[in-house]
Amino acid sequence: MQQNKQTIGQRLSSRIIVTFVAIMLVTTLAFGVLAYWVISHELKQQAWARVAEGEHVVTALLNAEKARLDNLAALTAQRPTLQRLLREQDYAALLAYLRPYQTEAETDILIVYDIAGAAFTNGDPSISCKPSLTRQTAALCLTTGESPQVALLSSQLILDSHSGSLLGSVTIGVILDDAFEKQLAAETGLEQSILLNGRFLSSSLPDANRIQVEQTATTDIMTVAGRYYYTTHFPLYPLNNDTAVFIEVALPVTALITAQRRVLLTLIGSTLFVAAAGSIASILLRNAVKKEAVQHLRAHFLANITHEFRTPLSAL
Repeated sequence: MQQNKQTIGQRLSSRIIVTFVAIMLVTTLAFGVLAYWVISHELKQQAWARVAEGEHVVTALLNAEKARLDNLAALTAQRPTLQRLLREQDYAALLAYLRPYQTEAETDILIVYDIAGAAFTNGDPSISCKPSLTRQTAALCLTTGESPQVALLSSQLILDSHSGSLLGSVTIGVILDDAFEKQLAAETGLEQSILLNGRFLSSSLPDANRIQVEQTATTDIMTVAGRYYYTTHFPLYPLNNDTAVFIEVALPVTALITAQRRVLLTLIGSTLFVAAAGSIASILLRNAVKKEAVQHLRAHFLANITHEFRTPLSAL
């Protein structure tokens, strides 16, 4: 009877130990998963918020560049020397005049048209369109050639300051090439790319294979040369033929992805550690209970033996 009670006690102790270890594991795992989800979600939200903020910053910088080109085109059209050379039709002197002026103005494209529509430029990239002179702000246009690029152009009529007669027009612009995108990336801390019909025309990112990890309507998670990026793309001003040009903004998040993986590994490691520690503790505790039970049984057995031997002797 006593042995049955001890056996039942051992089983009860074992179940209590197992239940305790299970509770420890479940609690550790539950809090760990919750903490991982909260931290990961918060970091992702902050990263995507920065990408969205980058979109607004890039738009503001491009609008500032548009305003600069519009002002520059207006000032160029008012230059007395330029008007005089067009009046006199001294085109050799006009080309010589445009060269240092373009360097001073920091533009990629400077084209002057006379009243007949003849273009004068210092070997600038040819453009596929002549921006409408009725536009109030700069517009996009494609350069021609084997590797077309998107250019941001502004045009202005050249009116004689004395007579008011039309002398021609001037077109000033910048090319949104790799150098321009790298400048934007340096100012915003976000990588930039220009896309036309899904094809990359220029980018601040290295020329490497892009692998899309996850994609939605306007955002992507991609890798370039083994590095992770959160990206979003949005349309720029339409081309003259209303073809949409998109700009892609990419935030490097390799460090974020690495941190998330480390947190996950830490969670797994801590869970395994708790499981191992609980198992070892339960084994040690069970052995201690078992040892105590054995000692108790031994003492009980010896007491019974002694009692059995004493009873016959007392009868003598």
